[in-house]
Amino acid sequence: MSNSKVNVVTGAFGYTGKYITRRLLAMGKQVLTLTGPPAGQTRLGIR
Repeated sequence: MSNSKVNVVTGAFGYTGKYITRRLLAMGKQVLTLTGPPAGQTRLGIR
């Protein structure tokens, strides 16, 4: 069994969630979101 950890962020495309998600990704962490981006936005709202 793998011992890798996954961080789950709800609301990853909202105001606070996007900063938490970006920080985790910058730290090299694996992130799973439970939301989809709003229409017209790319991943994490980064264009």
